[in-house]
Amino acid sequence: AVIGPHGGAIERHTDAQVDLLGKDARLRMDTWACAGKGLSQFRRLHITSDDLSERSFPGLNALLERQHRLAVSFHGFDRATRPGTTTPVDVIVGGQFNLERRYDLADQIRRRLPVDQRFEVFVTTSCGDPHAGLSPRNAVNRLADAGGIQIEQSRRLRDSPEARQRVTEAIADALLTL
Repeated sequence: AVIGPHGGAIERHTDAQVDLLGKDARLRMDTWACAGKGLSQFRRLHITSDDLSERSFPGLNALLERQHRLAVSFHGFDRATRPGTTTPVDVIVGGQFNLERRYDLADQIRRRLPVDQRFEVFVTTSCGDPHAGLSPRNAVNRLADAGGIQIEQSRRLRDSPEARQRVTEAIADALLTL
């Protein structure tokens, strides 16, 4: 399964990544994205992934009723730094999926990103890390038997069509081997 609970004007371009990954002919993916419309949607519709209710989102409910081996969710943030530093990050790989495999996925993303823009990729390992996605209540973790993969991306990265496409392609390639 692949989801984008904060698409449209909430966390821009994440719904497009869901669509791109869902259309990859090499994968069989169930998809769901919530797309807020209008500039004021972030405050109104940004429900944390731990609080997303299948009663409020029928598309999410349909996915939860099906069994999935793996699940990915696309998210966005304005700014975040590595814990304990001032180093900005652009991609945070979180969720409850196997930590070693998340490190492998982060390496694939790193290798794919445009070198000239110096995007920083970080794997979250603690609930205290930014945008960890480690809660069992998180929608992506509820979707998959093996736990979910939460992909958080900076606005800078999401505003680069090339970078966000390369992140999505790296995830598609990684899913074929997980």
